Amino acid sequence: MLKASLVSARKSMDPRTILRNLPSLSTKNSDLHSKSCKVCGGAAPFFDVVDFNKCHGYVYGPSGVAVSYFRCLACGFLFTDFTDDWTVADFGQFIYNDDLSLVDVGYEYARPRQLADSFAELLAEYKGCRFLDYGAGSGLFAQHMRNAGFNFEAYDPVSLPERPAGLFDVITCFEVIEHSPRPMETIANFISFLEPTGGVVFSQCLQPEDIEQLRCNWWYASPRNGHVSLYTDTALALIADRAGLDLYSGGATHCFCYPGSPLEAFARRVGAKVAMPQLLGAPLSDDEAYHGVEGSRTTGFRWTALDELRWIVQLPDGQCKLRVPFQQQIVPDFAERCRLFVDGTEVQTVTGNSEIWATISRPESGISTVTIRTPPLLRPRDVNGHADDRLLGLAINITPTA
Repeated sequence: MLKASLVSARKSMDPRTILRNLPSLSTKNSDLHSKSCKVCGGAAPFFDVVDFNKCHGYVYGPSGVAVSYFRCLACGFLFTDFTDDWTVADFGQFIYNDDLSLVDVGYEYARPRQLADSFAELLAEYKGCRFLDYGAGSGLFAQHMRNAGFNFEAYDPVSLPERPAGLFDVITCFEVIEHSPRPMETIANFISFLEPTGGVVFSQCLQPEDIEQLRCNWWYASPRNGHVSLYTDTALALIADRAGLDLYSGGATHCFCYPGSPLEAFARRVGAKVAMPQLLGAPLSDDEAYHGVEGSRTTGFRWTALDELRWIVQLPDGQCKLRVPFQQQIVPDFAERCRLFVDGTEVQTVTGNSEIWATISRPESGISTVTIRTPPLLRPRDVNGHADDRLLGLAINITPTA
């Protein structure tokens, strides 16, 4: 049964009143609902909206409370500002309450045991190090690791708030950063515990390649679970770069390491070293390869005017993603038929999430020429009868530094 006060509150919000006050439809309205990215500060337009009760679908019914998510155009970070002004008491009342075990099955006992069984073996060579489990909850994972012979302490800003003394060789942080409405503060906080030669082992489910199609139907976008900050490898690489750390990423497990850290050997087993992505966009300056600037303040783009595009870029060592974000294409398969070359050598590309991207690995950093060769350009007049007589290919996002 719904509480009478809730029923009354819902009835008081007549949707017809809201609809009467809406402006006329315009793509410029999207600027009014854009936020600044919490990771890189870039423009983050409205992305999708879900009900607060979303978790495993809506098995417990809707709450009637809408939660909007925003996604950064630059780094892909996906977030809501719904809980930005919540207190610790608010989180305890509305998310981390007695019902949490229904929406996050196993978080209390089974998951700490499973994590300890796995990482006691994976980290066996580091038993001589000093460990801190950050965001430890009840501290059960740290207790299991101590039982396995590790020097482990536990800290949680809410449930175990007494700050431990000194610095640590290794910090573990499992299923924490997606719950933080202020991710940069949280990450800076756990890095502050780290020795200058230390490293961080953390878990984080990354956005899938088809997030633009899934939107917030993605199962992990779940406000009832407290999932308010959702990451891409680009966002994590940016965070690492700003902190002077290297990022190693593999599946849902990742490592931040200071260069030369003893944890690097473990980090390489976790996954490849991931460098900052190279964003290849359209310039704001005059360039004969592009038509003029179009779109809104937050979603500006330029149509390509030539079938060959070039960028001169500094590429890092290690694994690096090259990204060419676009907003439209003259025909549906145009982007898929584009070819990308690095210093004259063709590189395999993937098209998805409104971008062409490729992952390359280099033994050392250096200046390179990146080229995209497109299919023949087409006129909208010939494609769909529009009056536009320009030859067009891709509508590439503007990157001021391009």
